[in-house]
Amino acid sequence: TSNYEDEGFTIRDITLSIDNNTGLATLVPNGNITGVMGTVFVAVDNNPSYEGRYMINDRGKSSTEVITLNITQVNDPPYVSNLYIDPAVPSYQDTLDCVYTFEDIENNEENTSVTSYKWWLQSGGEGAWSNLGVNSSLLASDNFELGDKIICSVKVKDIYLNDSLWSTYSNSSFVEILQETGTPEGEGEIVIGVG
Repeated sequence: TSNYEDEGFTIRDITLSIDNNTGLATLVPNGNITGVMGTVFVAVDNNPSYEGRYMINDRGKSSTEVITLNITQVNDPPYVSNLYIDPAVPSYQDTLDCVYTFEDIENNEENTSVTSYKWWLQSGGEGAWSNLGVNSSLLASDNFELGDKIICSVKVKDIYLNDSLWSTYSNSSFVEILQETGTPEGEGEIVIGVG
């Protein structure tokens, strides 16, 4: 907030408002302004602060006021997209892989050392889901059987270790263990008849 007085016009309590979503800065004059024809604000990045100058123009008279804004960076939590289990049609002998895309609005890198996984199993494809207690991107085949349904959940964090912001858990679609690998009995065999 700044005050300015000069011949012919008076400006008091100009407030600079910054939109958190767009980053656009707006000068908000209040009712104590008389005779103002135009106001311009220009900010120069002097990380972590901005030096701003606004110019007041009244019928050819003008004045420039300097204000400094101290900026505290806000780190938004990352999120997960394109989450799926590979292979999409697994056999009971496959190792399952929880695959996802890391997204961050500030383009921060992922901190993969703290990524959290949960694998969920619905035994026989019916009933309640149970947490298998496996915190890994891979799920070995000894954790499920033919007919089971599996879901992978993942929660991610960016590289700012001192920040407590995590994504929320995201869930994949389920896969169902429907296939057996190898050649089923009676198929692919050559039978030589005697005759």
